Amino acid sequence: MKILAWITHALRIVIIARSVGYRIPLIVLILGLPLVSALSLIPVTVSGPGLVEGSLAVLLAGAGVPVAVGVSIALIDRDITVAFHVLVGARAAARAL
Repeated sequence: MKILAWITHALRIVIIARSVGYRIPLIVLILGLPLVSALSLIPVTVSGPGLVEGSLAVLLAGAGVPVAVGVSIALIDRDITVAFHVLVGARAAARAL
């Protein structure tokens, strides 16, 4: 089941990258995103902002995406993730009340 989560996350990054004009091989993301996510476990900041986005930008740079665009893709991905969790959490909280 975890591999399905990695694949869908990789697909989300591919879609975001295509929306800004870059094509990233899916296999690069499927193999690299678990390493990027592991960096969120390093207790530098809460949930790893900055470290995760920077490492994703480096991963994308290896696939030919400029670092500035890679950071933008990473931030868009973070925003989508946070928005999803806020919406689902708000719905769950509303049901609990």
